[in-house]
Amino acid sequence: MRNGAVMKWSISHNEEKTFPYTLKRGELIMVTASSSIHGFEVYPGWQENVYENRASYAERWGYEFMWANLSSYRFSPPLPGHWNKIAVLQDAQIRYPNGKWFWWLDSDALIMTPSIDIHTQLLSSEGFDSNVQLDFDIPKLGGGSSGFKTPSLMEIENINMFIATDYWGINTGSFLLRRGFWTDVLLDMMIDPLAIEKNWKYTDQESYVHMYNNHAFVRNHTAMVHQRVFNSYPEWNNLGHHWQPGELVAHFASCSGGDKDSMNRCYASWQKHWDMKEISTTPDWIWQQLKDGTAPIANVRPS
Repeated sequence: MRNGAVMKWSISHNEEKTFPYTLKRGELIMVTASSSIHGFEVYPGWQENVYENRASYAERWGYEFMWANLSSYRFSPPLPGHWNKIAVLQDAQIRYPNGKWFWWLDSDALIMTPSIDIHTQLLSSEGFDSNVQLDFDIPKLGGGSSGFKTPSLMEIENINMFIATDYWGINTGSFLLRRGFWTDVLLDMMIDPLAIEKNWKYTDQESYVHMYNNHAFVRNHTAMVHQRVFNSYPEWNNLGHHWQPGELVAHFASCSGGDKDSMNRCYASWQKHWDMKEISTTPDWIWQQLKDGTAPIANVRPS
C-alpha cells in the first residue's frame, strides 16, 4: 500500500459507513507518547501532571488512556522519532480491539476544560455541523494561502479523521482517527519511503499536509476544524489561535527541543495554564497511583 494505486481504492467496507453517533464505554482511546530525551520530561512533576490530566478526563467520560514510550517504538530501518507516532497508533488499534475512535494528543498539551466531552464536541452531528470548516482556504507553511481548500460539502458518516488548522497549515498534535480500512491505509501511506526521504522540517506534519492537498482519498474523509475546538496554542505562540477560557485544549507546540531559556519560558507557561484550567475532581485511585509510583506513565511498549 505504498504507491499511486492506493488513490483508486474506495471506502466500501460496512464499518466505514456506520458513524457511531453514540459510544459505549471504552470505545474512544486517548493516546499520547513521550521519549524522556527532550521537552518537558526534564521538569520534575510534569509527567505526573500529564497523567492526572489525561487519566481523570478518560475516567470522567468513559474512555481508555494509553501512554506510550516513544523511544521503544522502532521501524525497520529506524526512522527519526516523530515518525514513531505512526507505530504507536498502529499498536493502539491492536491493544484496544473495541476502540472505534483514537484521539492522539501530544504529551505537551493540557486538557483545560474537562467538562467538554470530545464526543459531543466533534463526533456528534451537532458538533460536526458547528465546527467543520467547509470551503476553507488552507494556509501554507510560513503563512499565506496554500492554494488548496477543504471540500465545500462533507457528510458526517464519511469522516474518518478530525484535525485542526493553524496559521501555518495543519498541526498533528491533536487529531481523531476512526478505526477502519481508511485509517490503516493512511498510516501506511504516511511512512512511505518517498515521504520519509523528503527534506521536510516538520516531518510527519508536512507528510500529512502533502497527502491531504494532493490526494482526494485523504481529503474527502478528513474534517478540518478551527484550533479552538481541540488544539489551541498558548499566548506566546504566534503560529495559531491563542487559548481562551472555555476551550478544550492548550497545546504547547514548538516547546520541545529548544534552548534552556526557551524551555524554561515554556514550562512557566505550562504551570500558568495548569493553574488556569477548569477545576475538576481527580478520582482517588489516580491519586493513589501517583502516590505509590504505580501510575502507568510512558510505560507502554510495542506489542
